[in-house]
Amino acid sequence: MAAMTLKQIEEKVRSHVITPAEKRAQRVSLAVGLQPYKSALTREEISSLMGEIEGHDGAATNHR
Repeated sequence: MAAMTLKQIEEKVRSHVITPAEKRAQRVSLAVGLQPYKSALTREEISSLMGEIEGHDGAATNHR
């Protein structure tokens, strides 16, 4: 596969519409990043807690 040019990457990014799963993954990532250094909460626990608060199963989608 040929490498994309910077212009091609820009066009691809500009046309991308964020999915609900991507938006949720970003929110989980933000919550993980805002935790104190010595926090014992895992990414999966935060995702589960967010799911409970939001009223759905909290199954983590795309951890990275």
